[in-house]
Amino acid sequence: MPALVGDSYHGMPIANGTEAQVGYEKLMTNPPDKEQLTKDMLAYCKQDTKAMVDILAVLKEAVKP
Repeated sequence: MPALVGDSYHGMPIANGTEAQVGYEKLMTNPPDKEQLTKDMLAYCKQDTKAMVDILAVLKEAVKP
């Protein structure tokens, strides 16, 4: 992602898909840190979605005639 759009997950509490999966599993057990974990998961999902949109824009620009 950084090579195409400059964004990254560096420094985020949840910084990759595996960590997001583990976080989701933790949320199912109603952990004491549920509120913070929910915020961290939403921040990761927001960044992940933004990355997909930005990458698509770069790729569309690259194939313009």
